[in-house]
Amino acid sequence: MHKAARIASIASLAAAKQNKCQELTQLMFKDYKKLNNEFIRTLAEKAGLDMAAFDKDIKDPALSKVIDADMQLGRKVGVRGVPAIYVNGKPAKKARSLQGLSNMIDAALKASK
Repeated sequence: MHKAARIASIASLAAAKQNKCQELTQLMFKDYKKLNNEFIRTLAEKAGLDMAAFDKDIKDPALSKVIDADMQLGRKVGVRGVPAIYVNGKPAKKARSLQGLSNMIDAALKASK
């Protein structure tokens, strides 16, 4: 796990409350090696977030609980990293290409009929 993964995840959820998750996430991915609390706050400003609301939201324990629940679910289903793709609850490990993923989805759809 990246050293700033948790705070970046919480920041993304805080940004989502302002409908700015995509904007902030794109900025964080662009400079992910520089991520820390201060830099994430700078990026949040750059993304156009209301900083008073952002500062309040990233301290909200409910956002940490969302991250904890996601991590528990990931461990339960065997996610070892992200991004992870599942089709009908099965990891798409063999779908190493768009065509492979498409084939897996087609097979799942065919099996469901």
